[in-house]
Amino acid sequence: MSKYKFTLPERYAVWHCHEQRCWICCKPLDFEDATIDHFFPENLLANCDLRTKTLNEWGLPEDFNINGPENWLPCHASCNQKKGIIVLDFIPGTFFVLRKLMKRAEEVRRTISGITSNASKAKIFVSIFSSLENKSISTDDLQDMFSKLLKKSAPVPDPDEVLLLDGGYWVFRKDVVREGKCQCERDRCVGSTDKIHCYFRPELSPWVIKTGLYWKCYDEIVQCSRCLAQHKRGHTGKDGVCGKPYRDQESQTD
Repeated sequence: MSKYKFTLPERYAVWHCHEQRCWICCKPLDFEDATIDHFFPENLLANCDLRTKTLNEWGLPEDFNINGPENWLPCHASCNQKKGIIVLDFIPGTFFVLRKLMKRAEEVRRTISGITSNASKAKIFVSIFSSLENKSISTDDLQDMFSKLLKKSAPVPDPDEVLLLDGGYWVFRKDVVREGKCQCERDRCVGSTDKIHCYFRPELSPWVIKTGLYWKCYDEIVQCSRCLAQHKRGHTGKDGVCGKPYRDQESQTD
């Protein structure tokens, strides 16, 4: 299977619409150093069974476009190589990245269309891209020129505005609705030597946010302290799962 060849407008649009940062290491990314990474690896197109299994696990439709803006993220070449063709686990951190990615897919499409639909503008872009790849102009020059052709670029966030999550993924501090030490009864969180400081975003369900549990602690199968059955710690008192649900599901209290 031949790899998808990104056009210059596609490369620029993905880089431009995703804060000009590498999505894996979170560091600022110059356009000339940017590669495009497939969130779900491109080799899924050659493996129907694995593709179907993966999309089902992530709750995505069969026609999800592997080679589309909803699956493209900017990335350093070295980070891209390290990730390779790994299919990421379905955990809160990666799910949040996918949600943000899909929300911005339409913006990426509009940016690509805004370049390619105008012939004279397209010629300017080709000239700029060529100069950039020949190192005859800088990324700062590029931003200045593009600001006259497209909407003003989104500002690159200050490192203090970004939080690194478990597994190396990141979110903006402004997107966090709750944070604090994991609320599990253990002295050390699952898979850790200490209690994990957790961050919760609004995309998570109110129930998950209210539990205040680290995702590994949430998913750990335990003997429920309420109904004495075996189920996930995070489902203690949850109606439809726990045999002794909380009377007030919203506050998770009796």
